[in-house]
Amino acid sequence: MAELRAWADRQRFFRRFVLPIADRMDRAGTAMRVASVPALILLMGPFWRGLTLELFRIRGLRAYAISVLGSIPHALLWVGLVLGGIWDGFLKNALRDEVWPFITDQLWESLIGLF
Repeated sequence: MAELRAWADRQRFFRRFVLPIADRMDRAGTAMRVASVPALILLMGPFWRGLTLELFRIRGLRAYAISVLGSIPHALLWVGLVLGGIWDGFLKNALRDEVWPFITDQLWESLIGLF
């Protein structure tokens, strides 16, 4: 733990955002750690999530549940952003203009309205 802490002290992100929360042992610190779990899940990958939980002194079954089960919403968020951007930016217009030109505009607008 001392080596991890020394490494985190050298990293600007951890020194600025994670360690101030990890160092507080009062109720406010506990509330801040609990409030940071959604950001941990959505923004950090599994490795960084595990390091942050270790610095927060969250161990055992709770840390395992946050790390493993947190991968599901993390993946859904980023896959949804990428696929939504591809659909809206490219596929919708390509299907409308090139692949299915025989579909009338009214039918096409009703199909697009579903998505």
